[in-house]
Amino acid sequence: MAGLIGCAAFGAAPAGVVGATLVPGELVVAAISGRLRLSHAEAAGRPLVVGATLRSGATLRTDLGSTARCLFADGAIVKMEADSAWRLDEFSVDPATPLPDLKTRAPSQALVNGPAGAELVISRTKIWLEAGEIEIQVPPLDLARGARFQVETTAGVVSVRGTMFRLRLRPSGESFDELSILVSEGMVVFFTKDGKQVEYVSPNRPFTVKIPR
Repeated sequence: MAGLIGCAAFGAAPAGVVGATLVPGELVVAAISGRLRLSHAEAAGRPLVVGATLRSGATLRTDLGSTARCLFADGAIVKMEADSAWRLDEFSVDPATPLPDLKTRAPSQALVNGPAGAELVISRTKIWLEAGEIEIQVPPLDLARGARFQVETTAGVVSVRGTMFRLRLRPSGESFDELSILVSEGMVVFFTKDGKQVEYVSPNRPFTVKIPR
C-alpha cells in the first residue's frame, strides 16, 4: 500500500516571518539495506554509506531489493522502499531550534511523537518524489512562524504539519502513473497542480489518483 502527505490546508507560511533566520540544514543516512546511490551533478550514481550527510540538491535512489532510512536534523524521517527516488529541493532550519546529534542520536529518538506537549519545530523542507515509495514521519511544525514540509509530485503538492504517511508513485498501464496516499497518523490534504481537486485523507482511508503521462 502507499500513502502521502499532508496539509497545505493547514496554512501557507507567513511571508518573511522566519525566512531570514533559517540556515541550511543537513540530513544523515541512518540505515541502508542493499544499495543507496546519490545522483548529483558532481557525483552521479555514487554509492552512499551509513553516516553520510547531505544537503539540498541531492537526489537519492534505492536499487531493486534495497531500502534506506534518512534522518533530518529537525527530527523528520524518510524511509525509502526498493527502486525509489526523491530529491531534496530545500531543507533549512532555525538556528535557535535545538537539533539532534546526527552522528549519535538514534533515529527512533529523534522523532517527536505527536503534538501533545511537544516543542514545535521551525524548519522548511521541500521534497520532489520522482518515483517509488517512501514513508515520512514529520514532527509537529510551528506553522505560525513559517515552518513547512512539502512534497511535490507530478500529480500535485502536499504539505505536512506533523504526521506519518506513506506515498507510492508507480506506473499504471501504458499511459498512466498512479499516486497512492495512506496516512497512519494525523491528517493529509492533497492538492492537484491545477488546484481543481482537494482531498482530505485521514488514517486508514487510502486515496489514489491517476496521472496521465
